Amino acid sequence: MIYRKPVYYDTFRCLGGRCPDTCCSGWRIEIDEDSLNRYARTGGGIGRRIRGAVD
Repeated sequence: MIYRKPVYYDTFRCLGGRCPDTCCSGWRIEIDEDSLNRYARTGGGIGRRIRGAVD
């Protein structure tokens, strides 16, 4: 298999909200029912963070 990537790929760092050209704006990720149930049972800070990000 041949992999191709831009020359800047290895040094790229996402700027998040400071980005002048938000390529990730409006993304949606579908979650299957089993994963949603597993996330609902995940404890601790990571569980709260995941649940806070899911709508």
